[in-house]
Amino acid sequence: MPVLDWSRKHIGKEERRCMKQMLHGMGAWVLLFVAVTAFAQGVQLSSERVQQIAAMLPAAARGLDVPCSNRGIWAPRAAQLQDQIQQADSLIAEPLPAWSDEAYLDFSRTGQRPRGEAMLHARQDRLASLTMAECAQWKGRYLQALTALLDGLAEQPTWTLPAHDADLSSFHREHYRVELNSAVLADDLAEALYLLGNAIPHATQDRVRMAILERTIQPAREIYLNRSKEFWVSGATNWNAVCLDGVTGAALMTLSSSKDRAWFTAVAEKYSRNYLRSFTPEGYAIEGIGYWGYGFTHYALLREMLWNQTGGGIDLFRSQQVRNIALFGRRFQMIPGVMADFGDAHFGVKPNNSLIAYVDHAYSLGTQSLENPFSFGRPLLGQSLVAQITAWHLAPPLQRFDTATLDVDPLRDYFPGAGVLVSRPGAQGGVAITIKGGGNGGHSHNDLGAFSVGLGTEQVLGDPGGPEAYNANTFSSRRFDSKLLNSYGHPVPVIGGQLQKDATSITLRGPETHFTGAEDTWMLDLSEAYAVPALHDFTRTMKHTRAGKGNIEIVDRFSLSTPTTVEESLPTHGQVKQLDAHTLLFTMHGESVRVTIEASAPITIRQETIDEYGNPFLRVGISALLQGHAAFDMIIEPEP
Repeated sequence: MPVLDWSRKHIGKEERRCMKQMLHGMGAWVLLFVAVTAFAQGVQLSSERVQQIAAMLPAAARGLDVPCSNRGIWAPRAAQLQDQIQQADSLIAEPLPAWSDEAYLDFSRTGQRPRGEAMLHARQDRLASLTMAECAQWKGRYLQALTALLDGLAEQPTWTLPAHDADLSSFHREHYRVELNSAVLADDLAEALYLLGNAIPHATQDRVRMAILERTIQPAREIYLNRSKEFWVSGATNWNAVCLDGVTGAALMTLSSSKDRAWFTAVAEKYSRNYLRSFTPEGYAIEGIGYWGYGFTHYALLREMLWNQTGGGIDLFRSQQVRNIALFGRRFQMIPGVMADFGDAHFGVKPNNSLIAYVDHAYSLGTQSLENPFSFGRPLLGQSLVAQITAWHLAPPLQRFDTATLDVDPLRDYFPGAGVLVSRPGAQGGVAITIKGGGNGGHSHNDLGAFSVGLGTEQVLGDPGGPEAYNANTFSSRRFDSKLLNSYGHPVPVIGGQLQKDATSITLRGPETHFTGAEDTWMLDLSEAYAVPALHDFTRTMKHTRAGKGNIEIVDRFSLSTPTTVEESLPTHGQVKQLDAHTLLFTMHGESVRVTIEASAPITIRQETIDEYGNPFLRVGISALLQGHAAFDMIIEPEP
């Protein structure tokens, strides 16, 4: 039985021979049994649980669905796959885009991500359309392009995103990092080999499987055994869900031994719980609504893979906590289709309706139809090959949740663990607001007390959203040098020239709230958010009144020992017209709100354009020189 020397940096001839034995059924990794007793230095698993899972798994490695040679299943699907066929036809008319060292290295030279990532995706994003088109027609039309693509992906230096290869060790083939892109691509490649089978030359199949082992499965095992450092296994982050999804799927479709596949499955079953820690108990996404759509999609895909491979023996959705998280995409909408883009979410982020529909199916909520898995304009859980295949084989709805309600109050949703209130209009419609008092993490901004105001289909003013693309500074010590990311660009005041502290370093006492059918009130003490010696006290009170088209009142009360300039901030992606000394009109795509401002001292209004990270917006600053007990009072109401 082969034994691999996992302490070696490079894969030599003997290791390659052992890997081939593992691929072709000549024995399980002996290291598995060594590792079961050595988990004190890595993941902690029960050997009994690994054995239980091994008994659930199929005897041989397999992917999702059935191979494309099964024409009884695949031929009828061709009508649903016309978009993929058209895309594949355009792809085979052009050669595979070349790998570019220059493009990959652009991030290491300039700190900018788009060029290298675009080069990678121009190559790998062809896989799903070409595979689905060939499976639909099964005439060999796309096989030459597929073979060239598979060979090209297996031979290119790395699958790791340039921004995740800081020391270029993946690029130089010294140490392959398992990260967001490499994990998901390995999963898709394994699924493609399963679907296409021997339509792909054996040499190409072996080359791709070896690359999956070398670049994903073997380095993941090193991580699990704590022989290689990586944060995402224990991290409360979307990386946990994405990487576990990709690694586990690739292992289940590639490794011959059911014991090895069970070991990877057990890791995913246990350690995917760390992803759930990126949410508050009631389901608020600390990473923001955009990363709920990304991370929870992969958590759902992992759930589907484990359910499929274990015959329903493992179901990650059998948890009230997961259900709370699953409903976040629905509960966070202040108006249908309108959500606050707190943190790194893109401005104007829209609900992930495909994921919401999947959640509705999983918990038998009955609000979306899933008769046609492609009826939402894209595959149900994303555009990857695995996601498209998953759409045809969803786990059945959880029976114990058959009679569950949506648990969505039409007037509001409150997430006390994050101090976030989503306050909706009354029956006549009108303004809505989402306001936050905490819930900050790695993708958050310095934005305690920030809010977004919704009207119609727009966010007319408030939080500006996050970067369109990250760069080398985004997650560095220079993150909050940016006016988009620090508190300057958010709807919170600058006090005595000082911005808010790092929000992740502050724990504020939760807001005081009072909710009725007529109005919602939310009040937060923000005194600790600022390091201003003259500031003794600062509270923000928001009152949302629903009568008629509603109005929103924001009152900031200060206690200042010396004269201090306070500048309130009202960001917008729309247009602003000053009507008089105290009144502003904000308009966004035909939706308008009037803002009336009063203060304890004369005010000055100025406008400033902030254009960072590809997200330009207008910041309206309203300043006054305040002292003692003083206040700003801003009333926001729809323009008649």
